[in-house]
Amino acid sequence: MVAAGRYLSLSDRLVAADRDGTLVTFVASTGEPKWTSPARAASLLAADTEAVYVITEDGRVRAIGRSDAKVRWTVQVDADLGRKAASRGLAAQRRLVITAADGSVVALDTADG
Repeated sequence: MVAAGRYLSLSDRLVAADRDGTLVTFVASTGEPKWTSPARAASLLAADTEAVYVITEDGRVRAIGRSDAKVRWTVQVDADLGRKAASRGLAAQRRLVITAADGSVVALDTADG
């Protein structure tokens, strides 16, 4: 699989990839798919034990639950996140910190954006 945005390691055996806007997880060693979510993802940002965080095709930030592949929340942020993996994120201690395309930084609560 080739990811348009990038790959994220979710655990020892799962890797997430965005393909045509769909978030896909699979076993890295076998390629066996685990779950998919119609996330409308343009780029992957980060992941933690609860969710995978993406930039959507329309520039918003979205959280997809790791346990059920459902959209947890979606928010518009006041920053240019870019759509081609220009932004990078880090999720830790209930915060998602994103570096925007212009170098500014956005921090979101991972519970609700």
